[in-house]
Amino acid sequence: MKNPFRHALLYATLSASLMTPASPAVAQQDAPAHVDLATGLRFPPYLARLRFQEIRTFPDKKLGYCALYSSAVATGQVCVYDLGYDKLPTGIDSPGFKEALRIAMEGFVYSLNNPPYAKGQVIGEGTPSVKADGKIARAEMRLLSSELTQSDQSLAQGTHLLLMTGGLGKILKLNYSQRNVTQEVFSADAERLIEDFVRYNEAAMKTLLLEPDKSGD
Repeated sequence: MKNPFRHALLYATLSASLMTPASPAVAQQDAPAHVDLATGLRFPPYLARLRFQEIRTFPDKKLGYCALYSSAVATGQVCVYDLGYDKLPTGIDSPGFKEALRIAMEGFVYSLNNPPYAKGQVIGEGTPSVKADGKIARAEMRLLSSELTQSDQSLAQGTHLLLMTGGLGKILKLNYSQRNVTQEVFSADAERLIEDFVRYNEAAMKTLLLEPDKSGD
């Protein structure tokens, strides 16, 4: 099975989005559907072909909020939260981030193995990174598959992406799910969605994602 983490989704999304100016199509979108004043993150009316639906907040403040997007065949969400940790460091190495990743993955796999989903499993993983000017942006990525029983009782094959990183004292988590597509199509659509969000938030993302590169490479 071809692993999209080794292709455009891994490099082009972070590299092009962080290191080059925003494209006019993205930069000139309508006014944001929502702005997070605490982090400066902005949520556009569209991410790829997905339309903004709502901001969902949680009674427990440490769980933050999620911006929900959807189309006829796909759903996406961008969640910002801190799990109660104070000033989470940028990157993917802190205990707080690792706890958040573990919890997110456990919940994701559980949901994909309960109706209307079944046969949820991880089929790929990676740690994409891009370096520039002595700094590095890193994230954790997981690819999952599932089987979905639709409202007409027909079965659909689901493909799902989890992308997480830490910055601005928060956890940033993106989920994207699509049904009945090849992995190549899923990879291209997910790349566009991530790139749209990062480019729309160009200034905030450079602050959010970039940390000193200590690898010495």
